[in-house]
Amino acid sequence: MATSYDTIDSVFVKQYADTYLALLEQKESKLLSTVNNIGSVKGTGWTVNELGSLGDGLGTVDRFGTTQYTDASFASRYAVMSDFSNFTRTAIQDLYKLKADPNDELLKRLHAKYNRKVDKVIYNALLGTAQRKETGADTFTAVALPATQVLGDVAAPLTKKLLIDIRTKMLSNDVEDEIYITYDSTMLNAILADTTLTSSDFLARTNASTW
Repeated sequence: MATSYDTIDSVFVKQYADTYLALLEQKESKLLSTVNNIGSVKGTGWTVNELGSLGDGLGTVDRFGTTQYTDASFASRYAVMSDFSNFTRTAIQDLYKLKADPNDELLKRLHAKYNRKVDKVIYNALLGTAQRKETGADTFTAVALPATQVLGDVAAPLTKKLLIDIRTKMLSNDVEDEIYITYDSTMLNAILADTTLTSSDFLARTNASTW
């Protein structure tokens, strides 16, 4: 005859989770705050009005002479909207069989996926072509990123010289003091492995930590 000691395990229970543990992933956009976000767009695309510099010459050629004008350059850029699908699904009849409703977490995952796509679009736009025109004709020409604006080689490791070249290029184009650099784990490893770049003395002298 079976005893309680022999049969008690037949009524052992398991505690089933009523929540979901999300796997690691990038949840928020890392680049959206670094660009000018125009918000919602109605239409198949939107334009940006481009105004050139007037230079810095102010010298008067002749006293009471003909007024010297500096013409501003104007151009228009056109960004084409694209459609992206971002859906998932759960069967209604399955929800009654679950202790944990996944819909709330799935919505969070869809939002995280959207934010990662935003970063991809911004990054590719920095390297891609721009649709641009300088005349009244409704025809835009694809303008590629100038070779002079491309520094380094994707196959070459990150170096101190490249960081200096980046800073120099930004300064020569009067870019704002706050500069954003995107990097991956390989580039981070190259920076942290360089004893000069991680030296407290070097950082104090050059303010490289603000890069």
